[in-house]
Formats: sequence, structure tokens, C-alpha cells
Amino acid sequence: MSRDGSATYRKAINDALPDAIQVSDRFHLFKNLTDYAKEYLKKEFGVRVKIPALNGAMLDSPSENKNETSNVKEHRLLVLKDKYAQIDELMASGNNKSFICKNLDIDVRTYDKLVTLTPEEVN
Repeated sequence: MSRDGSATYRKAINDALPDAIQVSDRFHLFKNLTDYAKEYLKKEFGVRVKIPALNGAMLDSPSENKNETSNVKEHRLLVLKDKYAQIDELMASGNNKSFICKNLDIDVRTYDKLVTLTPEEVN
């Protein structure tokens, strides 16, 4: 008999079918497993986990992250320039939109935005 962890259900099943084998249902088995794993991770790592930024510094509070934020923006612009150049190169080689999107692992909407940019907007 598959059931949740309720003691009331266990008793009712024992009363009605004393020889039945009772097991936890799949939903409650995975729910309990993830709950236990979550509690373990909370105890093991605590409430705060420091995540390294792109430049290797640890991010703690918003006031300390202003330089990291500008670094991330600069990184995005470099990536934008690179993607724009790659799209331009692939288009010049005669490749179509779907090939370019798949090759560069970008969404079609991103492609559409990038191809409408002027070189001045990219720089």
C-alpha cells in the first residue's frame, strides 16, 4: 500500500489490512528527501553564501558591489561587441539566421536586436 507519512493513515491501513506492506508514495519520498537535503545545506553552509565576482572578489553588500557592477556592465559590452562581430562574420559568409543563432547559442530575439544595431551603438 502506497501512502504518505501520516500516522492516521498507517493506523487505518493496519486496521483494515494488517498483512499489507506500506511504503511511502513517490511524491512524499522525494519531498522528504529534498526537505532533508535543504535543511542539511542550511546547517552546513549557514544563511549566507559568498559568491565570487568576475574579478575574484567576494560579494557581500550592495555598497561594496558598485565597482563589481560596473565591471559586469563592461564585460557585457565586450560580449556584445564579440557577438556582433561574430554575427557580422557569419552573415558575410552567407549563413542564415537559424544557423547563426544555433552556432552562437543565442536567441532569435537577441539576433534581431544585434543585427539592427549600428556599429556606433555597439561601440
